[in-house]
Amino acid sequence: MNFVFMRFLLERYYGKKMDFKRLRPLNINGEEFLYEVLEKFQRGKKHPLLIMKDGKEIGHLDENEVLHAYFAEKQIDAKVKDLMYSY
Repeated sequence: MNFVFMRFLLERYYGKKMDFKRLRPLNINGEEFLYEVLEKFQRGKKHPLLIMKDGKEIGHLDENEVLHAYFAEKQIDAKVKDLMYSY
């Protein structure tokens, strides 16, 4: 990830004042790595994550859970499905 995008993610993680203009749910395959999910985040949008398997929703996560796992818990090589059972 490049420096500017990493700074964007860190600002989101630390809760800098951000104005979210709308929700943009993301359909995420449980086999995706956390960094792949983070690359889909967009400025100005809040992302509820719908976890999918074989075309069916198997759960959901808040974007803050993914940011916490990546930055605080250092799960940099974890897959989304790994978070499903730890929360």
